[in-house]
Amino acid sequence: MDLPADLFLDDVVLVEGTGARGPTDVLLRGGRIAATGDLVPEPGVTVVTGGYVTPGLIDSHVHISMAPGAAWRPEDAPEALAARRAAHLRSYLACGVTSLLDPALLPDDARSLRALEAAGPSPNLFFLGPAISPTDGYVAVVIPTFPSASAPADLPPLFDTFTALDPVGVKITMETGSLYPIWPVHTPEMRAALVAESDRRGLPRYVHAMSEDMYEAGLDLKPHTFVHAPQSPLSDELLTRVAASGAYVSPTMAIAGTALYAWHPEVLEDPWLVARVPADELATARDPENQDRFMHAMLDTLAPIVPKFLQGLLIKVAGSEGAVQSRLDDTQAAVRQLHEAGVPLVVGSDSGNWPIILYMFHGPTTHLELELMVSAGLTPLEALAAATATPAKMLGREGEIGSLQVGAVADLLVLDADPSQSVGALKQPRLVVRAGHARTPEQWLATP
Repeated sequence: MDLPADLFLDDVVLVEGTGARGPTDVLLRGGRIAATGDLVPEPGVTVVTGGYVTPGLIDSHVHISMAPGAAWRPEDAPEALAARRAAHLRSYLACGVTSLLDPALLPDDARSLRALEAAGPSPNLFFLGPAISPTDGYVAVVIPTFPSASAPADLPPLFDTFTALDPVGVKITMETGSLYPIWPVHTPEMRAALVAESDRRGLPRYVHAMSEDMYEAGLDLKPHTFVHAPQSPLSDELLTRVAASGAYVSPTMAIAGTALYAWHPEVLEDPWLVARVPADELATARDPENQDRFMHAMLDTLAPIVPKFLQGLLIKVAGSEGAVQSRLDDTQAAVRQLHEAGVPLVVGSDSGNWPIILYMFHGPTTHLELELMVSAGLTPLEALAAATATPAKMLGREGEIGSLQVGAVADLLVLDADPSQSVGALKQPRLVVRAGHARTPEQWLATP
């Protein structure tokens, strides 16, 4: 991308998760926040007047190497795959998301994404590496190209595969199954080895866990972050332990939130969404036959002992709108408990997710996760903090991103409505500034 021009934000209100300050002025220079206060613009500088300014948003759980519904379309050729990923990166920018954490991808995909990031436009990209499953366990059993380990000696080569890609942590899966236990988890010996190897390399541990018992086991790993919230309320004892551990939690409520689109297809006609999602991904999502294929594929993976002739009945029960809404309600109840216990929450949408899933669109799903945080009990300002300052601290980039302080990267949003009153204001930025480059959402989407 070209070098950013100096930009002067005149008479704006700065809104961060801790509150608002201003009206004030902000000078952006060289891709950084150069000054704030009562300033005078220099001759020739571009001036933007009025509005609310927030840090650029951070989505702490996306799968940018994966495309929603890809399993139900012809496979992209390499050139088309690169173009699709570039479109997803532009969609994030159009949605005001200026930093992304991908917690599970393969080294070749990470290299390809680094190249797209360098060519731009792109949010900041952060990776975890590798995502380590037990042999025959999740996630490797679902996506066999992902690595697994059965003994401590397996770990150093797995960690080595990501050394050159500058990971900010390592993901470790602790998952027995979504419907009933079908997968093994890391043994106590392996958990100790994973802690030792990641500590030796200075890599914080991000633990995949989605139930109370897996949270309990996951605490053995001394987690930096849990990358999902449980799908049921937590006991007071476990809440106390999670809070005392200092671990962050990325709830990913949008997994169930987007699943409800199957009963509300009008969502897929929203002009705001349509402008930000590739047309073929929308077409895949709108096809009712694909919803049926998805449900059967889920059962084949998550409930392999259920015979085919009973799958339809199970889908009617476990795959009904009421059942999905119940799972979302339970997860939101757990998120509310975690928040009230003082556990730091970070916005993570899980966009992209598993290619058989239809609706987890890159960009728009981040805003659904923000809305679900508010409906779970956070205030708009608390949700904003969960998408800015808190994940920046989690990533070890405090004051660098997710911030409006002098010296921070000029990643920010200029809004016409007050986000402290409604997170909906974050969906409609007047300008999205990425490393000092200021464009409208439409301009970010159109950038080749």
